[in-house]
Parts: sequence; structure tokens; C-alpha cells
Amino acid sequence: MITQIGIVAGEIWHYLDKKGSAKIDEVVKFLPYDKEVVLMSIGWLAREGHIVLTRDKKSLTAFLRHKKGRDKTGKKKGLALMTVLIIIFIITGLAAVVLYLMGNQAIIAEHKIKRSKAMYAARAGMISAMECLRRDNCPGCSPIASHLPCTYTLNNINGYDVNVKIDNDTSGASKYKIDVSVSYP
Repeated sequence: MITQIGIVAGEIWHYLDKKGSAKIDEVVKFLPYDKEVVLMSIGWLAREGHIVLTRDKKSLTAFLRHKKGRDKTGKKKGLALMTVLIIIFIITGLAAVVLYLMGNQAIIAEHKIKRSKAMYAARAGMISAMECLRRDNCPGCSPIASHLPCTYTLNNINGYDVNVKIDNDTSGASKYKIDVSVSYP
């Protein structure tokens, strides 16, 4: 008898799984078993928590617990999943923005370092030119007054080549004009 109740309970479960919900009288009429065995199987399924029974004015309706749960808790689980996914996407987006900004900051810092090194290399070129004028002796331009404009290159000053040009000052502010240029990437 217990085996038969279990078999009938399985058929009831499959019937409700396909249909969603059904009145007890409908289930009894659908299955080819005695009414008592079908009612015992429904009772067993209800006792085990597999089905839920609700009472209308005149009849009982049965539906699977997981079918009802999908409608309520399934949406809540889906909402929680969507919330978590949205939070993950927001965090990922923020991380990408932070990485991008940090990369830009590194590029800016590297550019500032190169610019500072080039500025100090240019100052070294200016000091070299003033020393040449003081000694009246520059590489390939001695004496300076007879070899103007005098142009020479200082190699590998802070890793840069410094181009120095000494010429007559046409503005009249001083005797010589010194142009120093450094190209850096």
C-alpha cells in the first residue's frame, strides 16, 4: 500500500508540474486509482511539503510548492542577482576609471621628469656658453668674435643633446645672444 501511495504521489506531482494547480476533485478524476489512494497520496505530498493546499468556498486546490515559490522567491532571487551584477559592473567600471587615471598620472609624471631633466640640461648648456664667452674659447669657435655665429652641441647632458648657438645681439641689449635648445620626447 505504501508503495502504491508513493507511485500515485509521483503521478500527482508530475500532473501538477505540468498543469500548475488543480482542484482535488480534478486530480482524483484524472488518475486511474481509487479515490482513497489518491487522497492519501495528496496528504502525503502535503505533509512532506511538496504541495500546498488552499481552500476555496467549496473545494481544495493543490499546487507544487516550488511552482509557487518561483513566483515569489524566484523573483526576489532574480532581483538579488541583478543587484549583485549591477554592483559588480559598477565596481568594475570604477576600477577601470581608476586604472585609466593612474596611467594618465604616470604619463604626466614621466613627462614632468623629462621636462625637468631637459630644463637642467639647457641650464648646463647656458652655463657652458657663458663659460666659453668668459674664456673666449668654444669648441670649434676660437676666438668667438671672429666665428659668429658659433654653434656647438653638448652630448649626453642628463641623457639629452643640448644645442648651443652664440651670436651677435641685434637688439642692442647686450653684446652676445645665446640660444640653447634641447629636444626631448
